[in-house]
Amino acid sequence: IEEAERQEERGAQGDEAAREADARLQEGQIKEAREQLGAAEAAYREAGTLGDKGGSIEELRRRIEEAERQEERGAQGDEAAREADARLQEGQIKEAREQLGAAEAAYREAGTLGDKGGSIEELRR
Repeated sequence: IEEAERQEERGAQGDEAAREADARLQEGQIKEAREQLGAAEAAYREAGTLGDKGGSIEELRRRIEEAERQEERGAQGDEAAREADARLQEGQIKEAREQLGAAEAAYREAGTLGDKGGSIEELRR
């Protein structure tokens, strides 16, 4: 009975960690979401319910990985935009235009082109 109670408690802790991971992801706290995902997996594993919860854990993992990719592409866009500005300051128009295109593509892939569109347009002028 005690073992069953421990497993039930760990399962509940896994559910809480999974909810917390989802909440952190929705707030853009990707690192924290990944940490909570790990805690949920560990708790489910200890409770013997990882098989039952595996689908929701995998879906959450996929969403976290996608957010990480988008974050990385956004950072690459920022770097390319800075590089475009530097090339423009140096009078290297062709190189600036190439970097501007790279920034725009990265922002589009990251889903942040709408947010960064003003700075892209400013550089384009």
